[in-house]
Amino acid sequence: MNRTDILTGRIVQRVIDAKAKSSSRVIINHGVDNSHDIDKLMDNLFEFFPDSLIALKKLKFGYELRIEVD
Repeated sequence: MNRTDILTGRIVQRVIDAKAKSSSRVIINHGVDNSHDIDKLMDNLFEFFPDSLIALKKLKFGYELRIEVD
């Protein structure tokens, strides 16, 4: 298992925890550094949440990932 897979698990767990507390739309923001494979991370997240909205914002030292799940 690599760093990107571990990060995918962390983000998925955050979404699941938030969905357990709320029946409406869940929005999670998460920082991602440059050591992760962004393409693979996006593919993994869309596999878990196919109807989600995922956005990446480029920052100086990485990215801010925003995922919205109904």
